[in-house]
Amino acid sequence: MGASQAKVDANAAAAKEVQLDGPFLDKDTATKRTGSISIGGRYSNARKLEEDYTLQPKIVGSGMSGPVHLAVGNVDGRKYAVKSFKKKGLSARRRAELKSEVQIYIALDHPHVARLENVYETDEELHLVMEFMAGGELYERLSAKKRYTEEAAADASRQMLRAVAYLHANKVAHRDLKLENFLYEKPDTDHLKLIDFGFAKFWDRSTHMTQACGSLHYVAPEVLKHCYTEKADVWSAGVIIFMLLSGAPPFSGTDREVLKKIQSGDIHWSSRFKRASPMAQDFVRKILVYDPEKRLSANDALAHPWIASSTSEDRSIDIDVLDSFRAYAHASHFKRAILSMMAWSLSGEERAALREEFLLMDTNKTGTITHCQLKDLLQETFHIDSHEADMLFQSLDVNNDNEIGYSEFLAAAMQGRVKAHEDVLRRTFQRFDSTQSGQITKENLRQILGETFEDEDIEELIREADTTGDGMISYDEFLDYFHRSDADDGNGVGANNAPPVTSKKRRHRTEKLGKVLDKLILEECTVSTPTSQNEPETSSTPTSRFLRRRTVRAQTLPARVMTAKSGA
Repeated sequence: MGASQAKVDANAAAAKEVQLDGPFLDKDTATKRTGSISIGGRYSNARKLEEDYTLQPKIVGSGMSGPVHLAVGNVDGRKYAVKSFKKKGLSARRRAELKSEVQIYIALDHPHVARLENVYETDEELHLVMEFMAGGELYERLSAKKRYTEEAAADASRQMLRAVAYLHANKVAHRDLKLENFLYEKPDTDHLKLIDFGFAKFWDRSTHMTQACGSLHYVAPEVLKHCYTEKADVWSAGVIIFMLLSGAPPFSGTDREVLKKIQSGDIHWSSRFKRASPMAQDFVRKILVYDPEKRLSANDALAHPWIASSTSEDRSIDIDVLDSFRAYAHASHFKRAILSMMAWSLSGEERAALREEFLLMDTNKTGTITHCQLKDLLQETFHIDSHEADMLFQSLDVNNDNEIGYSEFLAAAMQGRVKAHEDVLRRTFQRFDSTQSGQITKENLRQILGETFEDEDIEELIREADTTGDGMISYDEFLDYFHRSDADDGNGVGANNAPPVTSKKRRHRTEKLGKVLDKLILEECTVSTPTSQNEPETSSTPTSRFLRRRTVRAQTLPARVMTAKSGA
């Protein structure tokens, strides 16, 4: 990198610091990325954290941005993880880093990314409320097992790479992938999710990133040269996978020795690693490639036979999901807004009932379902024509961004599949009632949805559920409307072909979509037949020594590292 590039970076940093005042979240930018419900229902500068959660003294983890505390939801009694920051006294650089973390994290929505549940911001504090991952770190599980079976390593690798491929498809580089930043959902499951976006960055694919950051044993050679792309994440994932297969890191020695080996690409292909199958070895060797141009991308890695052969090729869609799609297309505008908000209020267990079907439909492995993907799946499974598939896609694409995100899928697929418990409905109501007045007002809806939702006026949405005529929706009215509209929609199963009663301004497109889905159900009926975290053992092996001392925590790597000459 030359002096001119350094000057450009310095100018960009200076420009960024000019915008440091004000809230940590740019709502307009975030809304354009993920939609009004996703942002409006999760970000608040009016409510206080204590109104919804009770912080516990226990620290459940630490990341680049500081310690993570346990919290309990006041409504549902569930456990959550909370990172809190005092805004006063933050340096310009630290403030910019936190702004970047919030802006990126709130835009993420994927089954293999730990969910950001809520963001609370006041003049003095910032709180990030996250999904609590009770299963602990991948690091801890590897410490207990010493190394993974090849089948388990392939399964974990596939999950990690799906998270990474999703980030990269959305122009986000994580920049600190390591064993500690992948957590298991529960102790008795193998579902992994990615955490800690303190070093994550939106990046322009036409440029290179220059800040050298991350954790020592996982950093890619090109990061040490101040010139890298998202492929640096793939190298880090390769280091993790090497360790799962062999039980030891590919680089050993003192910190200085490890850095020199990384700079020269001097990987120790140990005898333990060579016990893996030829296919597994080929996979890792194609990821831990010194030249990033020759290194597999995350998406290409998912297509490698070692990963692809560990997954099912069955692409059939559950008929119950299609029933739910049909009910969603029939639903009134306000009911669809409620379902969209409910998708962000579901617990991990409730989302688990649907996430595998979302991943099944995401055939491109980018974390969203495209128009072509949905069309192909519907045509192959239900033999519908192109026009009908187009209309169905329009129904599900609430954000009008030409792709169906994870929570958009959940909103459309949950009816008849996920029971609407009272605590879920209460959390959903609270997301709309941003001022905690006990009523959903027109102002609340405008703040969250904008002036219209699906071209429907906010006042018309209020009238759908306001039985008292006072221009607001109480919690009792909210419950009554939800369950009443559920009955009108047929709850997604066995409804008749006549469209339900909806608002007077209901669009023709929505009615027509309902008929399309009715036809899909009928066609399906004619062609289908009903059918503890353990402490690592003490040992004198290099593996256990590495795991006992852990790796160097994430950091911006020191200047002496940056200026060291590469051995390659």
